Amino acid sequence: MLTFIIRRFFTMIPILIGVTLITFSIMHLSEGDPARIMLGLMASEEAIAHIRQVHGLDLPLHIQYFRWLGRIITGDFGRSIQSRRPVIEMIRDRLPATLELTVTAMIIALLVGITAGIISAVKQYSWLDYSSMTFALFGVSMPPFWLGLMMMLIFGVRLGWLPISGRGDLNQLVMPAIVLSTAQMAIIARLVRSSMLEVIRQDYILTARSKGLAERIVIYKHALKNAMIPVVTMVALQLPFLFGGAVITETIFSWPGMGRMLVGSLFERDFPVIQGTVLIIAIIVMFANLLADIVYAIVDPRIRFD
Repeated sequence: MLTFIIRRFFTMIPILIGVTLITFSIMHLSEGDPARIMLGLMASEEAIAHIRQVHGLDLPLHIQYFRWLGRIITGDFGRSIQSRRPVIEMIRDRLPATLELTVTAMIIALLVGITAGIISAVKQYSWLDYSSMTFALFGVSMPPFWLGLMMMLIFGVRLGWLPISGRGDLNQLVMPAIVLSTAQMAIIARLVRSSMLEVIRQDYILTARSKGLAERIVIYKHALKNAMIPVVTMVALQLPFLFGGAVITETIFSWPGMGRMLVGSLFERDFPVIQGTVLIIAIIVMFANLLADIVYAIVDPRIRFD
């Protein structure tokens, strides 16, 4: 296992370099001159030339990229064009809020999705099965921005049960976490159901039942553990979409996380903040995928990466 983890760390390096190259290229090539973007179309040539010199934008692109990459390696993500604060400090201030929201959403998605999937598989073609799968179809199809607005209107404005924005106490976390987790819990529920239906038809499940084991032990100890392998894979693959959904959810609920900061930076053309935020999210996703590979061996002892 240790050898596998070390090998994965080395494979992350070219992936990170690719992310930095793509992010740098998009920000510097997609809209023309970054200095003109920062100052606007009505800025004078003298002001634009000054910004180019201050930020090194008058240098060739490959030199700009390697200078930026060298600063990132040392932990220097540059300074925000708008606030002049170090980007790494801005990310450090916003990262806990984003992790709080995404981790809570994933926990909700796992608890509700796995439970609904198990019930649907055990009670196949019952009203519980149809209800769970109808909810799953609703969750996959529903745009998060519309669901968020509807929840704000119903539970925040009409009923007054929950606050509609901000971060501070548990009540302010409920609606954003549910909105962010809805699509994920629907996907997990459908996958758990299909995996459980495949597993419970295996011969070893029939053998376990013939030995007189309680149905609860058969389902949770023998069937569920083997059905969780594809679920672990799916959860790792869904993490980028979870962070993508966090951008929308944080904007709707005014949640002070990296997603909301990223949207604001896009409108303000603050490309050092955009580059740093995208890079940090990429690093988090890669480490989450590494964690998923480690969980494989915990869930299924037959898997050995060595």
